[in-house]
Amino acid sequence: MTSRTTKSVEAADFALFRERLSSFPVGPVDHVDRPDFRVRSSDRLIGIELSRIFVQGEQSTLLPQAAENISRQICYEACVAGEHLGLPPLQVAVSFRNLVPLNRARRQILAKEIAQSVSCGLPDSGERRTLRRAQPGGEALPEFVNSIFISNQPGRVRNHWHEPSSGWVQVRAIGLLQEAISSKSPKINGYLESVDECWLVLVADDLRASGMIQPDPATLSHEYESPFARTHFLNTMKTEPDLLRTKARA
Repeated sequence: MTSRTTKSVEAADFALFRERLSSFPVGPVDHVDRPDFRVRSSDRLIGIELSRIFVQGEQSTLLPQAAENISRQICYEACVAGEHLGLPPLQVAVSFRNLVPLNRARRQILAKEIAQSVSCGLPDSGERRTLRRAQPGGEALPEFVNSIFISNQPGRVRNHWHEPSSGWVQVRAIGLLQEAISSKSPKINGYLESVDECWLVLVADDLRASGMIQPDPATLSHEYESPFARTHFLNTMKTEPDLLRTKARA
């Protein structure tokens, strides 16, 4: 992500955390760096460091975060290829399967194949159609593509080619949370040079496949090693952030 995008994501995550934490300290806020935010409460300067966390996959699979980036790029390039084929403005949803890392040349080939499939399966104006690989006698879809939904509605002026967000929910996340905490722990001394205490907020964006982390009771009750004064887990779809049990590293 670019610096500007990172800052905007941080600001959105912080606003959500501030809104949902009933005990959030009252005081003016500065969006700085190292740590990300400083809250000037009545008696203390509190630092808040945010860290996005992502679903862990098996070693042989493509992590959802990486799969999202690849599929998004393929859909964009397929849209461009469709425009070159003279297709009208469409809504196209591409469902991928068994996606693996692809270099730029292979992505472009796949994108052109998707555009060609859309062209061949284009429904009449005002109609919708789904091309499915799984059905007997189904269409010969490109490799890595499971289905393609096409909506050809009159009056549409812009293309919208995308992959519907889907994925698996990770509930056993003790190792994931501890790894995220440990990655930030070496920075605590630097943070404490500018604040009286520092909090760490681990954020999972449950609206994205890469962020579908919903810790089970065992994960939430586990005692983690953390040098931060408070360590929270924030799922963007939950009402209240979870305060994790922590201890200082021996």
